[in-house]
Amino acid sequence: MLLPQAYFDLQLRFAARAAAVLGRPPEDTLLTHTTCYLNFELGRSFDPADPTWREFIAGFREAARPDEWTYRFYRAAMPDWELPPDAFVGHHGCFSFNYQPEGGRSGSTSTTATGRGPGR
Repeated sequence: MLLPQAYFDLQLRFAARAAAVLGRPPEDTLLTHTTCYLNFELGRSFDPADPTWREFIAGFREAARPDEWTYRFYRAAMPDWELPPDAFVGHHGCFSFNYQPEGGRSGSTSTTATGRGPGR
């Protein structure tokens, strides 16, 4: 599922605020206080020397619109697919779930089609 640009806008605002509060450069807080590294499919090493991360930071620094640069960079890192609008039938907090009848797998075992938990 592709994340919307508004999600990254929020990440960038948070990184800017964290940078101001901590007295650190925004490039540091983008790495340490956002999910950008993960969203760019770079794994969990959070390595500031990663060539792809360095490419992102270089473009971020030079961009007239860092928000647009960040979203273009993200889109380039993601496969070209989207989930259908009905892929998720419900959510609770940050969790979403779906139901696939006829022995299909559910995206969550915490809720069934009847709204009851498993085994009930």
